[in-house]
Amino acid sequence: MSLPAEPNAETAHHVGAHPKPKVNRLKLAVAVGIVLLGATLAADPDIRDQLTMDSLREKVEWLRTIFNGPYGFWLFLAASIVAIQIQLPGLVMVIVAALVYPPVKAFVYGMIGSIFGTTIGFFIFRYLLRDFVRPRLQRSFLAKFIDRIEQHGVITMAILRVVLQMSPPLTWLMGATNIRIRDFFIGNMLGLVPLILVAQTVTRELQRVDTWRDIFSAQFLAILVGLIMFYATIFFVKKTWLTPGAPNLEEEI
Repeated sequence: MSLPAEPNAETAHHVGAHPKPKVNRLKLAVAVGIVLLGATLAADPDIRDQLTMDSLREKVEWLRTIFNGPYGFWLFLAASIVAIQIQLPGLVMVIVAALVYPPVKAFVYGMIGSIFGTTIGFFIFRYLLRDFVRPRLQRSFLAKFIDRIEQHGVITMAILRVVLQMSPPLTWLMGATNIRIRDFFIGNMLGLVPLILVAQTVTRELQRVDTWRDIFSAQFLAILVGLIMFYATIFFVKKTWLTPGAPNLEEEI
């Protein structure tokens, strides 16, 4: 009886080896192009000067005419999506909404624009970068962090959105992981609520104050207390569900 031949060095090299993920250079080039274009526009001093609070106040009547016209909502939504994709300060359109709409309408429009803008960015970079970035993240020092994001997507996404606000790199990173779409969407929405409430409340208060003491109205203090309670809840949930050996919140839900 003949013994099976021993594998040679070349065969042994391939047995059990993990194939390298294919790199779609076109997708990678498009992603890099979007990032570079956005970074160039966001860094342009002329553009940044137009987005200061003083500049927006000067244009408030014009903005009201544009965004309260026949196609005002759709123009606002398009502007919100574009602003987020090209890396302009993420809360710009949220602040614009506070300047041109009544409070409830401003909050609803700000939420819709922010959700659409961040979600579109998420899908763009999931399509362009996940196949390239995800395997490399798993081999990096971020591997445990990425696993935690994917296992506790809702809570982790909400915490990161509050802490990092509308940062485009956060959305790109989420797109490059295997976080479930549902978890991203819910966590993103939960994180946006306090951000938009506080940003729009502060914007309205700053329009009418004469001194810094005037900003501490009952409405502003109520929002501030709500934000503190939100952070406390997030901290409690993090300690309760995101510590080693703790139950999985999503499974309990």
